[in-house]
Amino acid sequence: MYHKFSIVFLLATLVGCTWSHPYKGEAEFNKDKWDCQMAVNQSVPQPRQISPQDYAAMNPQQRGAAGMYSSGQQMGTGINQGMMFNSCMKSKGWQ
Repeated sequence: MYHKFSIVFLLATLVGCTWSHPYKGEAEFNKDKWDCQMAVNQSVPQPRQISPQDYAAMNPQQRGAAGMYSSGQQMGTGINQGMMFNSCMKSKGWQ
């Protein structure tokens, strides 16, 4: 789920804007985009997953709270990834 959410957020970030550069073309854009995506993926820590045994031992209230926490954590991570990606692209001269 974590990767799906992050990828969807990153793609939404890319679709929502058009990148331009004074002298770089499509090939350079694709390379810079790939480099920034890899940098973001490597720098953002993976959220802690609840083991199946721990989940099975939880009561319904704990399970609900754990699910809400996990969703919030994933949302925050996706937002951070989008911001880091945009900063990376801007550092390479894209606007």
